[in-house]
Amino acid sequence: MTKGAWMGCGSSRSRGQKNSKPEDGKTDDLFHQHLTDRQIHLVRDSWGLIQDSSSMEVGLSIYSSFFRSVENEILVLFPRVIRTEDGGESLGVDGEMLKSHAMRVMEGLDTIVTYLDEPAKLRTYLEHLGRQHHNSNVKARMLERLWPCIDDSFNACLGDVYLANVRIAWRSMMEFVISKMAAAMTEEMNKQRTAHVNGNGTTSIT
Repeated sequence: MTKGAWMGCGSSRSRGQKNSKPEDGKTDDLFHQHLTDRQIHLVRDSWGLIQDSSSMEVGLSIYSSFFRSVENEILVLFPRVIRTEDGGESLGVDGEMLKSHAMRVMEGLDTIVTYLDEPAKLRTYLEHLGRQHHNSNVKARMLERLWPCIDDSFNACLGDVYLANVRIAWRSMMEFVISKMAAAMTEEMNKQRTAHVNGNGTTSIT
């Protein structure tokens, strides 16, 4: 992802324009409780710097850190990336699959940053991510481990530019992202349970 691509995704609204009300007429706690206009600008400016440097390296760093945080469940979560070797005595990594997953992380963050001033689209995207992760066996509690991985990776990439206010802006954004994804994951889990019960011919209780 180049700087030009980031500028294109962000559009002219990425810089200098105040957030407008959602097109669907709903208010969203993203703007009222989590992120100010200034923090959105900090997120976008620092994201541009990350993309200008090496987004792949940052993505790999985030993913590797997340691997370590879910070590006991890694084979269930990433069967195409991690495989057993030597008769189950050790673990091997598929480098190409690892890069593919790392890029997905960066593309996901890029989409989130792009939608920061479009709450309706952001909600829809995060709900999609939540359902997708639930269907990939990711548990809602695991999402909380993502922010420390992002935090460490951004700190290593940005160095002195990763000031306290920039870090707080990213943390606030990720708190919102995680809460929305977790809610969607729980909803999807309950929906699938209800469908399973109904499929067995038992009346569900709502």
